[in-house]
Amino acid sequence: MVAPVGTGYGAAAIDIPERGIYGPFFSKIGKCTNPNFRDAGLAVALVDLWIIEYLAAEKRITPKDVIVVGQSAGGWASIALSSMSPSQVKAIIVFAAGRGGRVGGRPNNNCAPDKLVEATADFGRTSRVPMLWIYIDNDTFFGPDLSKRMHAAFTAAGGRAEYHLMPAFGSEGHFFIGSPDAVPLRSPIVTTFLDAQK
Repeated sequence: MVAPVGTGYGAAAIDIPERGIYGPFFSKIGKCTNPNFRDAGLAVALVDLWIIEYLAAEKRITPKDVIVVGQSAGGWASIALSSMSPSQVKAIIVFAAGRGGRVGGRPNNNCAPDKLVEATADFGRTSRVPMLWIYIDNDTFFGPDLSKRMHAAFTAAGGRAEYHLMPAFGSEGHFFIGSPDAVPLRSPIVTTFLDAQK
C-alpha cells in the first residue's frame, strides 16, 4: 500500500491562478462566480498518475492492479483520474468526493453546485474505470442531494460508478473515512466491490 501525501503539504506549493490551481494543496478553485473545478481536479490527478508511473517503473507496485482511494478533494482528484482511464488502475474508491464545499465555513454551502455537477459529467464522458462512491447522509460538504446529482451526471455521461449513501455518522459525516468506528460499516461494501473486480 502506498499513501502519498497531498500535494503541497511538503515544502513546495504550486500556484497557477489562471487555471484555478493554488497551493498549499490545490485547495482553491478560483472565484466562486466561475470556479475551475475541472482543472483543479486534473492537476492533482496528474500528480497521482506520475506517482503510479514512478512506482510501477521502480517495480514497487503491480501494474494494472492499482486500486486508488481518495477522500474529499483527494476523491475529486480520483474522479478526475478516472477520466484519463489510466491502464494501470483497476478500480477507484472515493469517500465524500467533491470540491468547493462549505464556503465561508457554512454547512451545505457549495461554491457552485451546478458547476461541480457539470465538471463531474465532463469526467464521466471519458471515464471507464470501475468506481465505488461512498457518501454519508450528514456530510455538510457534499450532502446527499449534491452527491446524487453528481453521480447521476457522471453515469449518464458514460462513467462507471456504484453509489452508496451511508447513514448519518457522528457529528460530521465528511470525516467518516478517518474513524475506526466506520471500518465495520464500510468494509462489506468495499469488499463486495473489490471482489467484483477480480
